[in-house]
Amino acid sequence: MAKKYRFQVTNGVDSAVRVIATLRRKQYAIKEFSMEELEDKSTLLYITLENDLAFLDKAVCHMEKLVDVYDVKEVQVCR
Repeated sequence: MAKKYRFQVTNGVDSAVRVIATLRRKQYAIKEFSMEELEDKSTLLYITLENDLAFLDKAVCHMEKLVDVYDVKEVQVCR
C-alpha cells in the first residue's frame, strides 16, 4: 500500500534534499518523487511512500517538524 503526499517548501532543491534525507533516515520507502515550482518562489514536492499505512502517518509528523516545510497534505492512496 502506498500514499502520495504533497509538501510545500520554501527552498526548492535544498528543501527536497532535506525532506528525502529525513524520510530515508527514518527508513520510509520512497516510490516516486517530483517537484513543481510555484510563482511565489515556493516549491511543491510530490512524494509517494510505500509502507504500512499506520507507519506513514508518522512520516507526516516528521515532515511537519522541518523548518522549511509548511504545508503537508495527503493527495491520494495508491494500491
